[in-house]
Amino acid sequence: MTQEPHPSTFERLKAAYLMPFRALAAALRLSVQNRQSIREFTQRPRVAGILKYGMMITLLTWLAVALLNREEDDRLAEAMKGLWPALQEEEPRTAPADR
Repeated sequence: MTQEPHPSTFERLKAAYLMPFRALAAALRLSVQNRQSIREFTQRPRVAGILKYGMMITLLTWLAVALLNREEDDRLAEAMKGLWPALQEEEPRTAPADR
């Protein structure tokens, strides 16, 4: 039974330096594989049709929201601000020079 020698300091530094690059390369390989499988999946006729209709419904919904939300009607903006309390205006803030 032979023991493996401990890696030298240079080898450990080299491995630590190369680690992010190896992780990036692995992520890119995975991305390419996913892109190919998604391309194959979306080229199926039924899936392509569902996606096309889904995109059209989404587009028409956003157009309806844009047309129904006029500038003088602030209901949508106020409803969105109500979701985030930090966006609600308590007092108008003034610059230090205006005080």
